[in-house]
Amino acid sequence: GTRYNSIPRPPAAPKTGAVQACKDTADIVAMHLLAPDDVGMDTLTYYDAEGIPHCTWQAPTSREIHRRYLLDPAAGEAWETIAVSITEDDAFPRYKTRGTGRIRLVNGREIAIDAFEIEMLLDNSTRIPIFQDAHLRLSWEGGYSAPLDLVIERPFRALDLYPAWENLPDRKKVMSGPILRGSAAIGFFDLLADRSVVIRDRAGHPVAPR
Repeated sequence: GTRYNSIPRPPAAPKTGAVQACKDTADIVAMHLLAPDDVGMDTLTYYDAEGIPHCTWQAPTSREIHRRYLLDPAAGEAWETIAVSITEDDAFPRYKTRGTGRIRLVNGREIAIDAFEIEMLLDNSTRIPIFQDAHLRLSWEGGYSAPLDLVIERPFRALDLYPAWENLPDRKKVMSGPILRGSAAIGFFDLLADRSVVIRDRAGHPVAPR
């Protein structure tokens, strides 16, 4: 569920192949992930100021729609549809992002991404995003859910929503929230800056994921 490559990079990222570039109103790009075995593909459409779709970045672009697929052989697969609305500003354009989708873990369990919302500004002088808020809502079979929110000081500047300070992964909590069964809290779910996950019981003690 990590939102890779947060920085808007017009024109689009390197294509997977010339044949696949710019089909009708959609562009297909390869995503550069963290591990060499990871695979990422993004099919995206850019909308100009009049709401007309294009397969290339427009000046200005008011909206983007991403249909994203991620595969990590050690963890599982994810499918996500992401809508980005852009408010233009000469110095700090605002990006509001909302994603929905699903994750299939290698053990077969499926998790719904009910909402992944991010609000950020882009510092045009440095091209570094300034993250202001984020929320992640997950749910899965049996009536379980996990509503997560940012728990670090904000706003913060980082190339990715999960920042690494001094260029080294940090186990500082970035997002956290309860694990619910119905309305009852049965534990806690933490996402750390090194992109690892910690699951804790009701007393706050770490437990092994199942």
